[in-house]
Amino acid sequence: MLQHKLLLAILTLTLTLGGTPAAQAAGPETRGRWAYGQVTAIDGDSLTLQTRHAELALLTGEETIFEVPGVQDATLVDIATGDLVAVHAVRREDGVPLARLVAVIPAGSLEDETLYGLVLDVDGTSLQLLSRRERVTVTTGENTLFRVPNVENATAADLTKKPVVALGRYEEKRGRVFHASAVAVVPRRILERHMAWGRLAAVEGETLVLTTGCDGEGERRVQTTGETTFCVPGVENASLVDLKVGQPILAPGHKDENGDFVARRVIVAPLRPRRAVARGEVTAVGDNDLTLETPGRGALTVRITGQTRFRLPGTDDPGLDDIAVGDRIVVAGHRDRDGNLVAREVGKLPEKIEGTVTAIQETSFQIDTAGGPVTVHTDENTRFHIPGDDDPGLDDIAAGWWRQDGALLARRVVRPRPEGETQAL
Repeated sequence: MLQHKLLLAILTLTLTLGGTPAAQAAGPETRGRWAYGQVTAIDGDSLTLQTRHAELALLTGEETIFEVPGVQDATLVDIATGDLVAVHAVRREDGVPLARLVAVIPAGSLEDETLYGLVLDVDGTSLQLLSRRERVTVTTGENTLFRVPNVENATAADLTKKPVVALGRYEEKRGRVFHASAVAVVPRRILERHMAWGRLAAVEGETLVLTTGCDGEGERRVQTTGETTFCVPGVENASLVDLKVGQPILAPGHKDENGDFVARRVIVAPLRPRRAVARGEVTAVGDNDLTLETPGRGALTVRITGQTRFRLPGTDDPGLDDIAVGDRIVVAGHRDRDGNLVAREVGKLPEKIEGTVTAIQETSFQIDTAGGPVTVHTDENTRFHIPGDDDPGLDDIAAGWWRQDGALLARRVVRPRPEGETQAL
């Protein structure tokens, strides 16, 4: 919990200042709420902080929370001169700053870069993050710290569709892969000071009207100026006229002296493709695609990419080469503009045979099919479904995976319901 509180303090400070603490160390002029610097003196209940621009004297009291790495229930005596600290302070009626939070910045944190944006998708331990300018892959590991409000032992899975700020480093300078040492969901009250988001409902002069909330009943107005830049996928040097009603909008910016939100940048977020699933029989296999004959929808072209994952039981490192004409498969992915299915996952469907049982052994049986006799093997994972039998065993119909020796290993064995018999409701 201590690490989480420290992480939130550091990330909140970083977000408020608009950059890394090292690059954006600021004093009391940072909206009168946050200050960052080095402790130069401690005298009774007060401490002196050397910020980038000035020396700042702060009082502490019983309500002050101290966060020191490795120290539980820390107090002012655990703060030492020379410590780098982030301080959240308010002004008393007499104008003297009173510290509400004093957090010692852990060694090494100042060397990290900061990235913040909206998590579009989570794939295992990787995040697809829409940052200010582009889409970035954020990788996390077992040592990555996560901070999600009201969620204990948070993981990457808790970050979907959440605004986050991350500490870490890019794989290469100005790269699109970011290795995160810490990721925190930004509290809404803080985010709304710096970001507006929603779907574009209208453009009134230089003002954007956004609908917000799950039901779209909320509204937020965003002012644009000659200094506002626009990022629209596929459009170079985009401007206000390139925006279209219905587009999802992210707009980092600030509130002006009148309380109006002024956008520094307007970003059209790429729409996440809708999930599509298809089943059928493979009729052709190409270098990077295959043709699937589907029931009811006819032939469908399936595109295979470098991100396509294959799930083929019994096959090490499966790929497109392991798919053959005649295979029955299921494909999950999304449709492209041409109506083709771009595959995210490809899996083989179990083989099915029908026939009459002609012999039963200890763990296998033979059935007579239209194509000839077939030996079916069972194991401890085989499930039997026989109407009216609470303890089913080997019987009439098998469905399963073919073994390498040509025999069928049953995954499920089902006896058909006799003609005329209806299932009880």
